[in-house]
Amino acid sequence: MSLSVLAVLAAEDSDRVATMIRLFFVALIIVSPFGIWKFVTIKRSNRVVGAPESTPDDDTSTDLIADPTDLTAALARIEDLLTSEQAVPTTPLEVVVPAAPTIDGRPVGAEVADRIVHDALARRGYRTSSAVDDGENRVLSVSRQA
Repeated sequence: MSLSVLAVLAAEDSDRVATMIRLFFVALIIVSPFGIWKFVTIKRSNRVVGAPESTPDDDTSTDLIADPTDLTAALARIEDLLTSEQAVPTTPLEVVVPAAPTIDGRPVGAEVADRIVHDALARRGYRTSSAVDDGENRVLSVSRQA
């Protein structure tokens, strides 16, 4: 090949590289606001969930669920109760559910809370035989489905 042909090809390649670099930075400018927004959103959602900062072995660990009206805490207590040694198939159990339940500090309707609790019980093979409302809490009598 002659030197003039090589010079033309080299000039075209450098133009292509420069164009590719320019287009890369244009794409970066267009996409980066979305990436920053997504990063901030994920960071905020992790903060809201309240993942524990300390390890379970740490002496400073505390109970993460302090709100007695929190439906999530009630569901955790139901799960613990149903998997404990007290859960004899023929013996009814008493499950306490808050009368004015909340999820993440937001009030939840009684119908929605009932559906959630009954669904959690049904998944474990239990059903509610009776419910007593004492003003602060609802006490459900729970037994194994036949």
